[in-house]
Amino acid sequence: MNYQIGNPILPTEGTVKDSFVRTADVDKKEIFLTMADIRNYPNIIQGNYISVNIINDTNGTIYAEEEVQDMGIRTKMLVKHILVPYDKHIMTILDGDAKGSTITEIFEENGSYTRLTTNVDVHIHGILSPFASLTKSNLDSAVNTIILKFVEYTKNEHARYP
Repeated sequence: MNYQIGNPILPTEGTVKDSFVRTADVDKKEIFLTMADIRNYPNIIQGNYISVNIINDTNGTIYAEEEVQDMGIRTKMLVKHILVPYDKHIMTILDGDAKGSTITEIFEENGSYTRLTTNVDVHIHGILSPFASLTKSNLDSAVNTIILKFVEYTKNEHARYP
């Protein structure tokens, strides 16, 4: 971090781009449907997702106000979700300190498994800017944790309703 006499110079923005590939032992359609159930995120990703308010849901495009919490910081975001059934889920943050960020989840069948490719392009502005350097170092762990939560939820739901 750069310093002036007595005052740190904080970054005003940061960008992190990365890609992660995971293989999950769940059906492609089932994991897609779980990840497309945006309204249910507070149950699936407990502790991080506080609330979801669907504003518009038309032809595979969903606009939702999502309140999330991480490292003790709570924020609301307007998120556009584009769903391409069973193949792709694109999330774009439309406002706030992460405006312009995108997360693309690609679903590929691999036998009885599903290959999940997560492409992230995170842009952080404003009050969250100092966390940009933390984002890259913790992103792999965060993506892994979130994917695991979706996989576990999918398995539990499928076991409940075979």
